[in-house]
Amino acid sequence: MAQRVKRGLEIMAIGAISLSKHTCVMLGAVQSPNFRTLESEKQMSMLDWYVALVRSKATELLSLTDILVADAFFSKYEFVNEVIGMGFRFVGRLRANSYLRYLAMPDSSATRRRGRKKKYGEKVDFSNLDMSVFTSFIYEDSKGNKTRCHTAVVHSRALKRD
Repeated sequence: MAQRVKRGLEIMAIGAISLSKHTCVMLGAVQSPNFRTLESEKQMSMLDWYVALVRSKATELLSLTDILVADAFFSKYEFVNEVIGMGFRFVGRLRANSYLRYLAMPDSSATRRRGRKKKYGEKVDFSNLDMSVFTSFIYEDSKGNKTRCHTAVVHSRALKRD
């Protein structure tokens, strides 16, 4: 009704998604605590609290699946590193300001230089992708809709991983 974010009315919802049946079953929901109370009484950030919540449910969740899906808020190094350490594979939307770089391609014709080899190439420009790096394929869903997809391994500076 308010059509805006109302602090204190947030929940952490955990659900199991069935891709074949296009449904989600809610496994639980916990109201997020007030962040001021959390910082003053428990010396935790909201992200720390969310990590602790996932850790408390990790055994149950891992018995269902090892894939954890979350929105862009959770695409931060601390959260991703913790849940991967618990045994999950993380799938999430990157933040709008994500800095992605191509991996450096070794040039066999270049002369050898001193020092460490270059690890990363240019920044990924989403309006002008380097298609020599990407692999393209057509995905067809169960209704027959076709979508052209592009995939590549790039480095995320914020997540400190490829």
